Amino acid sequence: MGRDTKASHPLTSKSAVRAMPRPLQQVRELVLDTLQVHLAQVMSNCDDTFFELSGKSASNSEQNLYFESMREVRARKDSILSECRRQLYQVFDQQLLHDTPAQVPESLVQDGLSLVADDDIEQDVALSSMVSKARASNQEALYHIKCRIDALIPGFQAGDQNNPLDPEALCKSFKQATADLDLDIVARIVLFKQFDREVIAGLPDIYQAANELLIEAGVLPTIKSSVKKQASASPTSQATPPEAQPPAAETPASDFGLAQLGSLMNSLHKLSIQPASFIPRYSARSGPVVTQEELLRLLAELQASISYEEILHQQTQDIRSALKQIMASMDEVGSPDHALDSPDEDVINLVAMFFDFVLNDPALPLSFQALISRLQLPILKLALRDADFFDTNRHPARILINDIARLGVGCDDTNPGKQDLVVVAIEEIIQAIHDNPGADATLFEAMCGKLQAVASKQQHKAELIEKRARETASGQARTEAARDKIRQELQQRLKDTELPEPIGKFLVEDWQNVLLMTYLKQGENSAEWIETLQLVDDLIWSVGDHDDDKSRARRARLLPALGESIRKGLRKTVANKAEREAIAGVIDNIHGLLQQGRADEVRYDALQPEREEALQVEQQAQKSWQEMSAVERQQAKQERITYDNIRKVDALEPGTWMIFVDPASGDSLRCKLAARLEETDSFIFVNRFGFKSLEKKRKDVAHELQLNRATVIDSRPLFDRAFSKIAYSLKEMGQAATS
Repeated sequence: MGRDTKASHPLTSKSAVRAMPRPLQQVRELVLDTLQVHLAQVMSNCDDTFFELSGKSASNSEQNLYFESMREVRARKDSILSECRRQLYQVFDQQLLHDTPAQVPESLVQDGLSLVADDDIEQDVALSSMVSKARASNQEALYHIKCRIDALIPGFQAGDQNNPLDPEALCKSFKQATADLDLDIVARIVLFKQFDREVIAGLPDIYQAANELLIEAGVLPTIKSSVKKQASASPTSQATPPEAQPPAAETPASDFGLAQLGSLMNSLHKLSIQPASFIPRYSARSGPVVTQEELLRLLAELQASISYEEILHQQTQDIRSALKQIMASMDEVGSPDHALDSPDEDVINLVAMFFDFVLNDPALPLSFQALISRLQLPILKLALRDADFFDTNRHPARILINDIARLGVGCDDTNPGKQDLVVVAIEEIIQAIHDNPGADATLFEAMCGKLQAVASKQQHKAELIEKRARETASGQARTEAARDKIRQELQQRLKDTELPEPIGKFLVEDWQNVLLMTYLKQGENSAEWIETLQLVDDLIWSVGDHDDDKSRARRARLLPALGESIRKGLRKTVANKAEREAIAGVIDNIHGLLQQGRADEVRYDALQPEREEALQVEQQAQKSWQEMSAVERQQAKQERITYDNIRKVDALEPGTWMIFVDPASGDSLRCKLAARLEETDSFIFVNRFGFKSLEKKRKDVAHELQLNRATVIDSRPLFDRAFSKIAYSLKEMGQAATS
């Protein structure tokens, strides 16, 4: 089903219909797109699972059941994905747009009155278990989503039963989308388990993304309370918490709106303080006042007189110089010393200070600082005529600039991405706004939609690539940890041991691979791993010098099973049968000589140097303080990592953007923390496209922070950061003057 397709729904005459706020539309599309990816993986996993189960079946009927289930899921995959999307779209529509709850079809009511089949009970129990587990593990994220839905829809009270993102809504949609599948209950439970592992397990990421998108749109950026609600609470029992903020239309922009910032500036005026960042005090002039309407007209004319190519060449269009030019032209036309209204002057100062912040924001690459700064005149005009600009985070112009800044966080100036579709779209959007001197909030809202459409596609691709990067890095880390474990086990057994050279070669070169394969596939606590490792001990013992009859008898009993185990193990790593036989044959020959009492023909040696080297686990040699030279001691002091920086690193969450600076070249790299690998105590970083760009040990990241060669990027919305900094600066000026 297409993204824009509207499902038709039967409505009762008493049902009130409301329009869905744009942020919720964005959340809906984000969730539906993400779930489509997860659901496609569910179908793929089911295909593999049914195939594996058919191979392990104990009877022909059981095998046929799984084969038929596999074919059914494979044949209906596309229709299931389409139907599931339709069901979820309908859930959003019915639960958020209509005051009356969705009506249960009459057929379902009648079915419910009849005796419920055992299969239905089993399905419902499985789904109910998923819902309970998901609600418990996502309690806070769901609470934040409910608060933000309440804020977006006046009079609406989100609860478990009318929240389209509640796990129950998702599970029911999946159940309904797969209801027509011709599956035995055993196969259907397998299907639900795959849904649990892929979709339900992925809900934390989905809820986080939904909350972040709403925050970006200015919907309750902070929710102080983390009230834990009962999972079974009904909508009527969930009163809006006192900490939740008013409806989104009245949501304050930050702690500092126009009134608060204007008050701070007025305090400075009373103290006769004129910050260098302010424009001249045109409001203090005694000449005729330039009305806001006239000022807007002159700003629009100035904007129209400057081509976009000129702006590209100049990189920025400075508000202060533009206003100076306008006021000078007014003085030439009529009487001198034209004045400005004090409120207009305050707005101009605030907008100018905002763009000062943009041009010095370390979170933004230089290229994006320049991009945003090209909007100075359009934003100034909008701020002058639209009071909501300062007082709500949901103003379209603010959403657009926040989105541009967010997308720019991962861009490096060394690779500006001229072929990047998102960067190209941003360029086109800024030019379209500049080329329209009458641009209002409606145009900015349209540009928001255009940017979101392009960015969401790139984000979806980046998420898939990042997921593969995480899985690859995790697999490599697990493999490396397994290699170290196996090397230590072999080293412990072979150290100071003299063996026939072919036996040492076999254990280090051939059997080490068998140990690795077994460890990775079966795990450290498996019987297979224990048996594979025990073979090392048995083989070493079998080629030892045993003169007593009891030991020789034991060796005679051991050798047939040992030879079979060696051949069985080699099948995992050596595909060629002749090669396997050649390896095992060498060991058989040594055992044959020992069994015949011809031990003098077998040469015993310590492990050869190259074998010892192959078993070495990489460790950094640590000198004691007494063993270090003065230079080494000084270096050790510099490299000593403080607890504060270790704490900062441990607090880093996946998704955090950082900047690393190469001390040799001075080049900076912007990357996002994608995964923390416990096996190797290292961090994996990716670029904005999801590709792995860096892997660093935890202690190395802390060291980079300590040396100021790494910084954590402040990824809060640009306007929130800017106005907080502006307010802080104004307060500091006033305090300095009165102290």
